[in-house]
Amino acid sequence: MISRFSAGPVLDLLMAFAAAADAVVLLPGGPVMLTNEDQLPHLPEEFRPGAVVGHAAADVERILAEH
Repeated sequence: MISRFSAGPVLDLLMAFAAAADAVVLLPGGPVMLTNEDQLPHLPEEFRPGAVVGHAAADVERILAEH
């Protein structure tokens, strides 16, 4: 689990790792961020509403700013 991170390249690395691991990112206070849409059916029901797809730091930063 990564609980403290900086914006920019670190988030790009996080998203690259998540995509390579076919993992999802649980954003603090925000929705679940998928790395591809095919992951949605595999999420538990309680995580599906509001789930979003992200690929880069800009996606994470945008979602965090919205929540």
